[in-house]
Amino acid sequence: MRLPVFSRTVRDRRRFLFWWCVGMALFVVSQVSFYPSLKQSDALRQYMEQAPEWMKMFTGGEVDIVSPVGYMNSQFFYLMLPLLLFIIAIGLCSDALAGEEARGTMDLLLSAPISRRRLLLERWAASAFLTGVISAAFLATALLMAAAVRMEIGYVKMAEATFNAFLIALLVGTFSLWVGAATGNRGLSIALGSILALASYLLDSLGLMVSSLAPWRKMSVYYYYSSNNVLARGLKPGHALVLLGGIAVLLLLSLDSFQGREIGVRGSTSLPLLHRLRTGSSASGVTRNR
Repeated sequence: MRLPVFSRTVRDRRRFLFWWCVGMALFVVSQVSFYPSLKQSDALRQYMEQAPEWMKMFTGGEVDIVSPVGYMNSQFFYLMLPLLLFIIAIGLCSDALAGEEARGTMDLLLSAPISRRRLLLERWAASAFLTGVISAAFLATALLMAAAVRMEIGYVKMAEATFNAFLIALLVGTFSLWVGAATGNRGLSIALGSILALASYLLDSLGLMVSSLAPWRKMSVYYYYSSNNVLARGLKPGHALVLLGGIAVLLLLSLDSFQGREIGVRGSTSLPLLHRLRTGSSASGVTRNR
């Protein structure tokens, strides 16, 4: 089955993909390289044992920050990995549809012989694929570095934690896609996606410290990533299913919003993608649902 929109989107993003993979790899190498010199630090271990609870949460609940799980959680898995994947997924998904409208090229793209449904699904799939490849680059480098410094940590659990981070990032990215599909406003889709990510993180983190907020943690999508400490205990299937269900619901909402919205013409800029998709028909004043 040919997927021209998917393949062209991935091809157009190849430099983006390359540099993000390189950046992820360098980030992992720079952080894990310090582990051999820190794991013998009794002073750091004692400091963390006396540290306040709000500091311990950055290690995923691990008191021993110089343990393999505590160190990897503090450096990557609790905050930095999901944060970086949020940035990637929000950027890709907000540009998938709303970015085309902002550039004034959506009407030309829809004049090609392809349905709105297929266009959205292939663009979403390309965004998910790119985010997944970057996640895989992080994981591959982390596994190699952990082996290089003889870090005693479960490699399967590292893969599960990375997959869980990918799922929560894709959920937030799909939310941005929905906003873009419903409004055509890329700035708004980025802003609301970022607010969802930040609010979810804050609600989950504050729920660990403020007893009155604890019952509300399950309202945060971040809870389904952080609460089980995947790096220590493994992936909880129920949490993964919640994230997958949220992604599916948001994708259906995106399809419904995009199918039923009129898209006005903003310009006549050409797209490289049109060389593959168009057959010569041109857009009228308003491109309607196919």
